[in-house]
Amino acid sequence: MQVILSTGSNPKTVYAKIKNDFEVETPALSVTVFPIPISNGLFQPEDNTSFTNNRKVILKIQADGAKLMQLAEDSLFTNMVWQPFNKIIQFQLSPLEGTKNLFLRLISDFEMSAGPFQTSVVLDQSPPLVKMEVIPALGIRDETEFYVQLSKTSDRFCPAEKLKSRIDWENDGVFDTDWSFKKEYYHKYSISGRRNLKVIVEDEAGNAAEAFQEIFVNAQPEARFLATPKSGDVSTTVAFNAASASDPDGHQI
Repeated sequence: MQVILSTGSNPKTVYAKIKNDFEVETPALSVTVFPIPISNGLFQPEDNTSFTNNRKVILKIQADGAKLMQLAEDSLFTNMVWQPFNKIIQFQLSPLEGTKNLFLRLISDFEMSAGPFQTSVVLDQSPPLVKMEVIPALGIRDETEFYVQLSKTSDRFCPAEKLKSRIDWENDGVFDTDWSFKKEYYHKYSISGRRNLKVIVEDEAGNAAEAFQEIFVNAQPEARFLATPKSGDVSTTVAFNAASASDPDGHQI
């Protein structure tokens, strides 16, 4: 048998009698039900991050015993209507970038209210400002260690230590490093010539920006020379000819 209890937070006492086939009633039985208030009331973005670049956010709500809910950026819930409770709900943030304070109010099956509960989400639609420094800009193949510095890179909302980056040393479309929160990278080139490296930086909201830097990598010249004559005394004048010396990169020696 199902019994519909009255609303309110006060205890509910339910009475019952049983009559047998001979119309004999048992003494009245009773049970008291104590309405359980809404517990938890926790809510946050479904992906557990507090940054987003999308005004439409998916929120997950933990609230045992809730029947109705109100969700708003206004702590007074002005002009908000009650809607059926859902553990997963899509909410559209107001358009301006910045921190959004969200407020949640709940009503249970017994018309018991709870809240407001609060959480915050940062709407960030601005990409990072990438500032890359490469030292040196000219080096020797297999010898020079090029140093990439990203410490001056910044973002409007995301802390610098939360900006992640990765590098494509050849700008060939294949990244050579995994995502990292590092701000310094080192690399030696095994191929000489004009190289163009690319770095991409991404903030916590998923906004990304790229930067490029051209580097010149030279090979060591091959030194060759002929001495004429090959022997003599202290008065002998020796001529040196380096015409056979060469540069693998084709530069004039």
